[in-house]
Amino acid sequence: MLIASLFAVLLNLSTPSSYRERFPLPGPTVPEGWGVNVNLKDMDEDDLGAIEATGAKWIRLDLQWNRVEQRAGVFKFSKYDPVIDGLQRHGLRAILILDYGNKAEGVDVPSTPEGRTAFANFAAAAVRHYKHKGVIWEIWNEPNLGHFWHGQPNAGEYASLVRQVVPVMRAESSDEWIMGMATSRFDWPFIESCFQTGVLEDLDAVSVHPYRDNNDPETVASDWAQLDNLIAKYEPSGKHVMPICSEWGYSTYSKGVSEQKQGEYAAREYLANLAAGVPLTIWYSWKDRSDASSEKEQNFGMVHADLQPKASHDTMQRVVSGLSGYTFDQRADLGNDLDVALVFRRGTSRKLAAWTSDGRQKEVRLPASLSQFAPSGRRFTLTNDVQVVSGS
Repeated sequence: MLIASLFAVLLNLSTPSSYRERFPLPGPTVPEGWGVNVNLKDMDEDDLGAIEATGAKWIRLDLQWNRVEQRAGVFKFSKYDPVIDGLQRHGLRAILILDYGNKAEGVDVPSTPEGRTAFANFAAAAVRHYKHKGVIWEIWNEPNLGHFWHGQPNAGEYASLVRQVVPVMRAESSDEWIMGMATSRFDWPFIESCFQTGVLEDLDAVSVHPYRDNNDPETVASDWAQLDNLIAKYEPSGKHVMPICSEWGYSTYSKGVSEQKQGEYAAREYLANLAAGVPLTIWYSWKDRSDASSEKEQNFGMVHADLQPKASHDTMQRVVSGLSGYTFDQRADLGNDLDVALVFRRGTSRKLAAWTSDGRQKEVRLPASLSQFAPSGRRFTLTNDVQVVSGS
């Protein structure tokens, strides 16, 4: 009996005491903060297993208002429960996007007090149903685009939605993680206009979708630095609001990138974000679409519609596996911005992730501090593909 009591005490001491400690926001350890965007209609147990096998820890999924509330005041989550219930079996967590209009409530976009109240009721029901399941809640998707805001985008309207909805969500569960913005690219006027209304008082994180057409992912560094400065300018004293990349990918359609280049970019995107202090990256997207509604949108997947892997799948699996359990430490100076060498640590062990965006294979001389990764004269050959190297 005494042994059992002591065991219970030790268990309590070793178990995180709060929900946020048990389900924290990810840090810079691979692959805590890497995941994929998924489409509900394409998700089943095979997909969840295949996603887990890549090393991913997150899925991002639309939790659409009109699918949940098909009759006014009646909220049903049966279309989503099988996927959400399957996440724990596969070691995955969810970013659930609360978004879009609802015919049952007569709301195309929640830009009026009545529309915001109806949307807030939906958001509260969602939190009530899925609270304490490790979810990060994201309010809307790309509200700076008329395609998703269903009209002329308006930063004031979006900020008013956030400021009304978040307190209602926190009344249901005060310790949930909530993020917002989710802008298409770094829309600085939209982002700062929202910040000026005080939305950072409500949010734990700011999400952005840093698409840059077919350009190299390393070009994102200056944008993340600018966002960091804006957050620091407007966040409440004593609060740290995290930057998050909640969607970003490259399409392999006819005017996009090759499958090989998509693979190179997938790994470089994740690692470039880590180097910029952005610990969570969601790749868009998991699977190519089987329909032909849009050639570009159809081909962002890292697997084909039949789950056959593309180069991005295999590259991410290799890089994530190679760095698993290692925490980003620093970027080494190779003399220019095109050549990248990132140092990762786990205890006293180090690994190097290195590549060039120069467009050609090249040989560089590593700093003396990295001599263990190229003991023969410190010469190291960089390619456009990420190499993960253990020290000798």
